[in-house]
Amino acid sequence: MVMNSFMLLLLTSLLSSLSMAATSLNSLYLGAEQLGRGNAGLISASGADALFYNPALVAPRSTEKQGEVVIIAPTVVVSTKLPDTISDFKGTDTAKIVAGLKNIMGQNRHASISNFGGYIAKNWSVGLLESLFLNLTAYKKIEAAGLEAVRINVYQNIGLVGGYHHPLPGGVELGISPKIISRTQYFLDKDLSQLLDIQSIIKDPSSLKNNGIGYGANIGASYKLPVSQVESSVALTIDDLGGTKFKAAKTVTSDQPLDSLKQTVNLGGSASYRLGYPLTAELNIRDLLKNDETNLFLRTHMGLNYLLWDVLGLSTGLNQGYGSAGLYYQGSALRLYAGMYTQEAGTLPGKTPDTRYYFKVETAW
Repeated sequence: MVMNSFMLLLLTSLLSSLSMAATSLNSLYLGAEQLGRGNAGLISASGADALFYNPALVAPRSTEKQGEVVIIAPTVVVSTKLPDTISDFKGTDTAKIVAGLKNIMGQNRHASISNFGGYIAKNWSVGLLESLFLNLTAYKKIEAAGLEAVRINVYQNIGLVGGYHHPLPGGVELGISPKIISRTQYFLDKDLSQLLDIQSIIKDPSSLKNNGIGYGANIGASYKLPVSQVESSVALTIDDLGGTKFKAAKTVTSDQPLDSLKQTVNLGGSASYRLGYPLTAELNIRDLLKNDETNLFLRTHMGLNYLLWDVLGLSTGLNQGYGSAGLYYQGSALRLYAGMYTQEAGTLPGKTPDTRYYFKVETAW
């Protein structure tokens, strides 16, 4: 497919340069509209985004439609410094590669593409997910006496995702989103003393590869508070209920286990007030039980959204304490999104900030 060809071409370019390394962003999908508002979406998500942020909100983006076919909707995310890094590592000059590696020491580079195509109705949906996430980080390896090293994580996901939501009296909405995912994962972690090993692995990357099938589900609930002047809502979701584990195929030769998607319990709240047009503030706290991330700062997402004429949106927010901004147009058949945000790729706030551009084109009928 076009999406996979594009990302595999990018991955090949990076690997052939012996570039960087990465901390894992173990994700299936990123919503462009949410990224502009600090990746807060437990209450504001709509369309296909709701399947991954809160299935209780599953509905067509256009309120005039009973249902719509999402033809194609790729979200592309790229680290702002990734093009320069690729340029630094082109070629096979070992000295240049080592110098380039030192220049990005302690930094992360990211590229991803997420796409969903399918049918979205008022209370149910079904479609095909395709996504590819690439993270690369350069670091000093303690086990190798502090020698420069590279770590590369790649996740390719293809799967069937469904959704159903049911309204209850009193402003309560419940939803569930089951999924079947085929995951292919590549993992590389080598220091510069193993440069020849890296070169041989690039020629035959099968030793890095593992793949398998996983079954999982997200569940969610939202409640519209009985407040007259300010439209307010709260939401609670459980992503990857019980954990989504991938069973490796029997033909796999890699000894690197497939990473699972850990269960997270998430809480959100929002308030909307009309200043000529709707201005909405949203706060999300992810992973309340600290199953995947313990630092509260890294689990916090908040954003503001101002919607003009029901089609043009301006967004800003804080993603893990870092600023974000976005602009989008949501027409009946064509939607466009663009912006930037920063993701913490390390284990502590401020340790490894990675600023990224994102853009999305969505067509629906």
